[in-house]
Amino acid sequence: MPRRTKVRLRACVRRTGRLKPGSDGAHMRGSPLRLWGGDMSRLKHEHLSFAYHSVILPPALDDALHLAFSLRTKLSHFDLADLALNCFLELVQARVGESAFRGSWPARVPRPTGDTLGLPDEVLKDRLLRYWRDVVAHHFDHVSSASAPTFAALFLRILLPLKPLALAPATAVPLASFLRSATDAALTEGTRLRLAAASLEKLAVAKILEGASTEKRQVLHVLTAGNDPVVAGVLREPVHYVTTISANPYGTLNPHIHALTHAAAVEWASRPNMLSLTIFESRPLCTGAALAARLHEVALASREKAEQLRGLATSYENPWRAHPLAAGPDAGADGGLRQRVLHELGAAKREGNGALVASVGESYGTLDSLLARAEDGLFGRPPPTGLGGARVQIRAATDNAAASVLSGVKSRGEGQAVVLLGVEAVLPGKGGDVRAPLGSWLLAETAKKLGAKVFVVAMSDHILSSRPATTAAAQHDPTELLAGWSGTLAEELVSLDAFALAAADPRQPDVSVFCQTSEVVPGRLIDGYITEKGFLSATGCDLLGQERRVAEKELYAEA
Repeated sequence: MPRRTKVRLRACVRRTGRLKPGSDGAHMRGSPLRLWGGDMSRLKHEHLSFAYHSVILPPALDDALHLAFSLRTKLSHFDLADLALNCFLELVQARVGESAFRGSWPARVPRPTGDTLGLPDEVLKDRLLRYWRDVVAHHFDHVSSASAPTFAALFLRILLPLKPLALAPATAVPLASFLRSATDAALTEGTRLRLAAASLEKLAVAKILEGASTEKRQVLHVLTAGNDPVVAGVLREPVHYVTTISANPYGTLNPHIHALTHAAAVEWASRPNMLSLTIFESRPLCTGAALAARLHEVALASREKAEQLRGLATSYENPWRAHPLAAGPDAGADGGLRQRVLHELGAAKREGNGALVASVGESYGTLDSLLARAEDGLFGRPPPTGLGGARVQIRAATDNAAASVLSGVKSRGEGQAVVLLGVEAVLPGKGGDVRAPLGSWLLAETAKKLGAKVFVVAMSDHILSSRPATTAAAQHDPTELLAGWSGTLAEELVSLDAFALAAADPRQPDVSVFCQTSEVVPGRLIDGYITEKGFLSATGCDLLGQERRVAEKELYAEA
C-alpha cells in the first residue's frame, strides 16, 4: 500500500474508529464501509476518499473551509465567524456526524443486543458532540493562525453548554431537543458577536476622546498600523461622529456610541478641533493604505450625511425632528409656534374665542421670542468653520516614519498622541505580551519613548488560554515583496530582475527575503487593553485566559 494511502487510512481510522460489523447497527447503507464489512484495511484509495468525504468532511464543511482559507486575509474576524456559524447550522440541520466515531460508545449507555434496531439517542448525541468538537472546530481552528483564537472561542461558547445536554438521558433531553439547542446556541452566538463588536467600539471611542476632551486639546492624534478589522471598526466611529455631530448629536454608525459619550467629548467634537488619523503601512502589502482609503470613504459619506441632516432639520420631511417654529401644514398665514399651539387646542377654527387666543399668546409669547433668537444657532446655516464641529484629517505614512510623526506631535505641543494596536492574539501570562502584525513593535517602542499612549484593541476572544508552541505566524509569499519593487525608484536606478529571481529561489543560500508576518510586542510597552468586557490591564487579560483554560478543560474532559 502506498505511503500516502496509509497516512490517509490512519487519519480516517483516527476520526471514525475501526468498524466492527453488527456492533451498533449504524452501517451506512450502500457505502464502501458496509460493502467491505467494516474492515478499514481492505478499503481501496477511492473507497477511502469516499468514506472520508462522506462521513468526516462533507461538501458543506469542505466548501466552508476552502472559502474561509481563500478569504482569510480579506474577511474580518466577524465575517469569518459568520461563515463558521452558517456552516455549523447546516451541519446540525443535516445531522452530519452521526456516522463518525463509530468506535466510541458511552459507558453509561447499555450495549446493543440483537433486538436493537437503531442507535439510542444518548449515543447519537455523544457522537454529534464529538464530531462538532473534534472535527468541525478542529478544522476551523487551522484555517489561519490569525483567526484561530476567534474560532476556538466561538465553538467553546457554543459547545460547552451542549455537553450537559449530551450527557443527559434521552428521557430528559431527546435528540430533537439537543439539535434544537445546538441551533439556538449558534444563532445566539451570532447575535452576541455583533453586540460585542458594538460594545468594543463604544468603549474605544470613549477612551480615544477622553484625553482630548478633558485637556481641551485642539488636535487629537490617533495612530495605528496595518488594516486590522477591529481597529477599522473603531476608527470609523469617531470619523463619522465628529463629522455629523453638529447636525445631529446622535449621528453615529453605532447607535450605542452616544450612550457612553460624555458631555466633555460632545463639546470637544462640536468645536472646530481636528481629529488627525495617521495609518502606517509597509509595502508591498499596503494594508495601511487600504485602511486609510476606507476611512476616507467614511469621511466623505459622513459629510454628505451631515448636509442631509441640516436640510431635514428645517423641513417636514424629517419624521424624527421638526423645526419648532415651522408652521404646520394646515396653519394659516400667521404660522409659527403660536398658530400651531392654537391649532392643537382647537381654537384656530373657533370663531369669537378671543379669550383663549389672548391666553395662548400671553403664555407662549416669551417662548416664541426666545426660540426665534435661537433659531439661527440651532437650526440655521452651518457655522463659519465649514461643516461645523471637528474636522478629520487622514494621513498614510510608511512604517519607518513613526518616530518623525510622533516627535512632530510632541515638538508642536499638541498633547499626547494615542496609538491603537490591532493584534492577532494576547498571549497568556501576567506580562501582557501580544502577537501583532510586523511593525507593531517598532511603533509601540517609539510611541513609548516619545510619551504617547499605546492601547491594544481586541476582542476578548483573542486572549489565549495557553501559549502556543510558536508565536510566529505563517510567512508571506516572498514574491509579494518582490512584486512591490515594480515601478519604484529603486528599479529605475538598477535592474532588480536578477536579484528578485535569486531571492525567490529557495535553492539560493546566499540571498533571501525576510517575509515574516507577525511579531511579539512586549507587554511593558502597552498601557491598556480595550475589549468588549472593558478596559483591562495585563492581569485582567491573564484572568480571562485562566477562565478560558478552565472552560476548555471542561469541554474536552471525557465523561
